[in-house]
Amino acid sequence: MYMKKIGIFTIGMADPTQGGSGVINYLLCDELMKNGLRIKIFFLANQDFLNRHYVSDYLKELENRGLEYEIIKTGMSTGSFVFGKKLFCQLNQYEGCAEFIKKAGEEINNFDAIISFGSGWAMALADVEKPLFRVIEDPIQLRMKYGKNPLFFSPVFWKRKIQFWSINSKRFFRWLKKKWGEKHLLFIFSPSDAELYRRHNIDCRYFRIFTPEVKKIERSVCQSGKLIALHIGTLESTGSMKMIDYLTKDLLPELTQLPFKIEIRFIGRWRQADKEKLSAKNWRNIELSFIGFVKSLEEEISKADFFFSPIRYPVGVRTRVVTALSYGLPVVADKTVSLGAPELVDGRDIIYTSNGKETRVVLERAYNNPKWLAEIGENGRLVWEKLYHPGKNVREIIKLLNLE
Repeated sequence: MYMKKIGIFTIGMADPTQGGSGVINYLLCDELMKNGLRIKIFFLANQDFLNRHYVSDYLKELENRGLEYEIIKTGMSTGSFVFGKKLFCQLNQYEGCAEFIKKAGEEINNFDAIISFGSGWAMALADVEKPLFRVIEDPIQLRMKYGKNPLFFSPVFWKRKIQFWSINSKRFFRWLKKKWGEKHLLFIFSPSDAELYRRHNIDCRYFRIFTPEVKKIERSVCQSGKLIALHIGTLESTGSMKMIDYLTKDLLPELTQLPFKIEIRFIGRWRQADKEKLSAKNWRNIELSFIGFVKSLEEEISKADFFFSPIRYPVGVRTRVVTALSYGLPVVADKTVSLGAPELVDGRDIIYTSNGKETRVVLERAYNNPKWLAEIGENGRLVWEKLYHPGKNVREIIKLLNLE
């Protein structure tokens, strides 16, 4: 019996422990193979990425199930004084993508359909004569706008300003529309990000992200005599670095007014300087625990009363928030999360706050009414099962590619 074969062109690795792209790549391969499809996946990576990541047991497990893979090594980004089209192509490693596609013409013809992740691949595959599902990353325009900018008097500040202007002009978006082409649909994981492109007449559509299916963890909420908040994810990302300023200047000072103890447990990478900044003051009733990497995320989730994501970063979708929902863990998050996940209802599926005072009020309510907090977790899990389940969402991709 003939088994249809899909080519996947992506960035990152296929490993649910190696960032957002790692989660998506792994789940996509896993679900496609469960649906009886053969897969060959191409990972685009420069040496800097390969130095920080590795071929893990997760990828080897997929290989043992029949996955074929190839790592395409590209050169490091060169030239810091580039702008506009050249800047966009360099950031998305377009030359490496285009060169590989040009050489791999015969192999591409053997695929029944193609899936790609990343703007570089979306451009390089724009004219391919195969069913194609393209997903692009968070817009660079928004990442630059809301990222941590250098000081005003720094030469780097003005270079960044000019670069931002160069990729935010009508002329640039006209070029981008032509480069991506209109033969194949274009998707992104956040509806607000899709709207940015549609304002510039680029037909970009929203597709819901998906995270691993996990067993719901039964927990006793607020039983330790204190509230335990769990933060999962690196503190080195752009959004997290801005969060540290918010924590020290507004959030933590406000939470010291709570009439009970609270512990915030940080799971993931962190820099010593950030730890020292957060721990510089005595926060009275607040305990900050820097755990780092853990082998069992489930054990940490079973201890926690809620998942805490106070990141003020109105870009993309918070994968870590969707992951917390899958465990049935109540989520307290900054309201910018709603831009990437508008399906979540505040006060029913998730709790949104926008400043320290609002956070203090909802945490006091949660401490005094643990049943309410538990219901938030239950509802969040139901929404995840309905909207963010990998099996359901990958089957939607299969339908779009006419592979049923």
